[in-house]
Amino acid sequence: MRALERSQVVNAQQATAIPYRQRGDKIEFCLVTSTAGRWIFPKGIIGQRESYVDTASNEALEEAGLHGDIAPKPLGFYEIQKDGQRLTVIALLMKVSQADKDWKESHWRKRRWVSAAKAEKLLAEDDLRDLLKAALGVVSSGHQ
Repeated sequence: MRALERSQVVNAQQATAIPYRQRGDKIEFCLVTSTAGRWIFPKGIIGQRESYVDTASNEALEEAGLHGDIAPKPLGFYEIQKDGQRLTVIALLMKVSQADKDWKESHWRKRRWVSAAKAEKLLAEDDLRDLLKAALGVVSSGHQ
């Protein structure tokens, strides 16, 4: 994960939500399984007539059954290789207000609420762990 530059925000092809909730004094993050079975954050392609905020919100709903508020200020970005292309993914913090029991992709994705320490162990990639740390810093500071 690197600091955002304006060109990356404008040119991002995918958006990911970093979903969290607070239970008492504990912060939990929501992870979902990828198509390959690795633990990730909900992520998807930004549609032509869709903002990155809308994409992050829609992917959290489709992939994890999550409702809530997406912070419009991005946490950061990372790049992935997909189908021989390098894609920029913009990451946004999501404060979850509701988690559905059943959701669109519940038949093939698992969802798991975990502490930041557990999420760090489960996440498949360094960039995702870096985003987790950034999210925890923002949530812990109360500036979400």
